[in-house]
Amino acid sequence: MRDKDLEQSQKQDDDFTIEMIDLDTLPEEPAPETPGGNSGRNSRDEAVSSTPSSPPDKQAVKTHISLRTKLTGRQRIIRVVSSAIVIIVALLLILNNTVPVHSLFGLLAGPTPTATATLVPNIDHFYLDASPPWGKLTLDGHDFVFSTNEAVQLTRGHHQFVWQASPFRPIRCTLSVPIATSDTCKHIAIAAPMNGVPSTAQEVTFYDTLNMLPSTQQAALIQTAQKALDAVQSTTTVQPGEPFVQLEGNITSDIATQPLHATLHFDLSVGDPALESAICASNYNSECYFLYHFQSQDVTQNCDWFCTVPDSYSTVTFPNYWQTIVIAHAYWDFTTLDGRTIARDQPDTEFDLTNSAHFMFLDIVWNGTGWQATIDTQEENGYNSLACLATNNEINEIPSPVGLDGFGFSLTSATVPAAGCVAIVQPTAASPSSSVPAPSPQAYCLYRFGILLAANPLAHRYWPHIPVANPYEQSLAKQIAATQTR
Repeated sequence: MRDKDLEQSQKQDDDFTIEMIDLDTLPEEPAPETPGGNSGRNSRDEAVSSTPSSPPDKQAVKTHISLRTKLTGRQRIIRVVSSAIVIIVALLLILNNTVPVHSLFGLLAGPTPTATATLVPNIDHFYLDASPPWGKLTLDGHDFVFSTNEAVQLTRGHHQFVWQASPFRPIRCTLSVPIATSDTCKHIAIAAPMNGVPSTAQEVTFYDTLNMLPSTQQAALIQTAQKALDAVQSTTTVQPGEPFVQLEGNITSDIATQPLHATLHFDLSVGDPALESAICASNYNSECYFLYHFQSQDVTQNCDWFCTVPDSYSTVTFPNYWQTIVIAHAYWDFTTLDGRTIARDQPDTEFDLTNSAHFMFLDIVWNGTGWQATIDTQEENGYNSLACLATNNEINEIPSPVGLDGFGFSLTSATVPAAGCVAIVQPTAASPSSSVPAPSPQAYCLYRFGILLAANPLAHRYWPHIPVANPYEQSLAKQIAATQTR
């Protein structure tokens, strides 16, 4: 129906003409407007259209002159398209002086869609580790249960984590896929092969620290931790003729002239600026990295405020305990058998006083109303027992052994920590921290009362500058070393 109307309209346009009429044939001027309401102009119009009643000699001569050429529908379309093309070309020629044509086409076509980048393997996989173990984790507002041994896959975009372990303040942080510089969650790259192909993934850690507690709970936990340290102090007897550490001016040691009681005890270090300056800042950029430092990672924990033992490191599992690492100073007190003080709070080394601060393992639990804590004294935790804390430092600090390009050593402690520790040294190309049992020949170094002694002739040959153990001390060193194979 629409096509028929269009054709009729076009036909009417094509038939539009001008009518030329002989003026002599027009009738006289009509009378004024009649009461019926017809004007003179309307009467004239009627006259123009009523000529057929006139005589033949007065017939009006009509001539039709067409003002346009008659066009078909197809021709009209071609004309419109051609006109449009001419206009567009003209515009392009004008605009080309200021806007390149290819840019113009780009503007007309609109912005180019941005392709979604393909994620590299494991970039959206994360391992999670959080402590203390009684806490709860939420992801984007929902409770989230996870396993430290299984990676979780996160969707693209930003995510909000909240870790809450009463009575600690909550840890709130953001994490993105892909990771963004604005993310606040702590994370480190770890090896995570995918389908047998070497790859990495991120481990995200939520570790509470002592300074994340309210002040009253901080004080309560510090007191509990110190009681745990007090519980592992030990006492033994210094025999006459044995050296012991005693700092007085330039003197670093003394020789017992009578039997003495020697007590080894530990004082907790918390937020100690001097300690951070002495043993943290010089090596760890103001942070006591502990394990992550040795793994060349950039997530730091300052153990002066209690570090969490990373899940990947601990070989002992205590599901209900917060396994931490604290820093404690080791000290010696010497008194006569009747209780008279000879020296108090002497460091456990006569060489480097900063070495009297050590990492110690502290297992902590919150029972809902208070704290409980115990010192982990077992060597199976991957670190040295209490008796051997200073021995490890001493062996690494003294000059290299004469005639050896490299050496390894293992440590064995006495049953009573204050009685001493033996380093069994062997020539080797292995790292000085190697704990492989030493084959023969063996050099024995005995650490006792803050002094490192050469406890057999081979040790004296390797380190001729350190004191030589007396017969009693040599016998004691053999007894301690023999317990290693039991």
